[in-house]
Amino acid sequence: MEKLVSDILIAIPLLVLAYLVGGTMSAIWVARLFDLPDPRSYGSMNPGTTNISRSNHKFATAMTFVMDILKGSVATSLALGLGFSLQLAYFCGMFAVVGHLFPLFHNFSGGKGAATYSGVLLAINVLCGGAYGLVWFSILALFRNAGLSSILASMMIPFVFLMVPEVSHLFFAVVLTSSLIIAVHAKNIDQISQQLFRKPNPKH
Repeated sequence: MEKLVSDILIAIPLLVLAYLVGGTMSAIWVARLFDLPDPRSYGSMNPGTTNISRSNHKFATAMTFVMDILKGSVATSLALGLGFSLQLAYFCGMFAVVGHLFPLFHNFSGGKGAATYSGVLLAINVLCGGAYGLVWFSILALFRNAGLSSILASMMIPFVFLMVPEVSHLFFAVVLTSSLIIAVHAKNIDQISQQLFRKPNPKH
């Protein structure tokens, strides 16, 4: 624990950098690149992959998705590459997720964080990251709802970490990050419930 605290104090600039990387809103830059409407001006008003997909520009959507994943992976992998502990690398990834959720230069109003979180998980452990992605895409295929995919994948992933000995010590940190992801989707739960359980309109 003392080594972790020491590492964090030494790596504060790295944590700040991770936050700033996470706070770079890929959706906004991609929208400008392809001359699309600002994703904060339509749909959920959210500068994330799901909202930019409403532009019906498939390449822009894919590019945003990949860039958001890379933000988490780069922030985490940089710490690992510099020789820091797995715990600190995870915290760098978590700071990237926080930056995506609450970006300093965008009035602390960012995306929902699932793609960036998946990038962190992939950098920490490919099996855990793959499990997160598998659940996310499976739920999306079944219910066509990205919010539900993010909630269920985030609820599941701490238990996957518990089952992988090399990363099981990160369980509580993963619970914290997953809770953040679920919390930012909380306001969508009513909308998700209505979509899943709505009654069909009677025929006239």
